[in-house]
Amino acid sequence: MKYAYLSLGMILVGMFGLTFITYFQNVTVNNESEYYVLKESVEASMYESIDMSYYIQTGGLKIIEQKFVANCTRRFYESIEGNGDSYSLAFYDIMEKPPKVSVVATSKTDNYQLEINKEATSADIQNKLSGILEFSPDGGNGWENLNNRENVQ
Repeated sequence: MKYAYLSLGMILVGMFGLTFITYFQNVTVNNESEYYVLKESVEASMYESIDMSYYIQTGGLKIIEQKFVANCTRRFYESIEGNGDSYSLAFYDIMEKPPKVSVVATSKTDNYQLEINKEATSADIQNKLSGILEFSPDGGNGWENLNNRENVQ
């Protein structure tokens, strides 16, 4: 009889352990993939929103704020593959000159209900990313062919 209770206890501990692992795997995988999607979206959007007429006239960099927000939002939601209901983007501290942005992506994990206490749990994941676009006019950062880049609208 004591082996039956020991077996039942081991099964319950195993189920609790699997639930715990599944929950935290979802949190960490979402966090890592969201960070990289956000990073790539912000970087590409900053390149796309460079004001080329300002660069040609003055030789300095300036981004267009509205164009950056539109491009970043579009790129982020296209990259997460239709999972847009669980994400929200917030833009803070967008400076056109010098180009600097701060973006916060917030997501919620799925609700998991533990069998032991019948409580649904979820977590909010926030990724904060700040980016500054810099270049050297003498071509030190690979910007020597800036005039040859296409300005995607």
